Amino acid sequence: GLLRELPVEELPLYRSWCLVHAKGKRLSPVAQAFVAFVREERALISQLAGRFAGPGGSS
Repeated sequence: GLLRELPVEELPLYRSWCLVHAKGKRLSPVAQAFVAFVREERALISQLAGRFAGPGGSS
């Protein structure tokens, strides 16, 4: 399977994302790896998200 970007009239969709977890609960190794990835690639993720912000939008 290949992924494709499809044109959708209702775009752009604006979303704000946050990573949260219960303070007293330990994250699984997979969750820890995901959080580390997001932290390390924050700039790239923001840049990619900006592609979908549409004209005059922000990431």
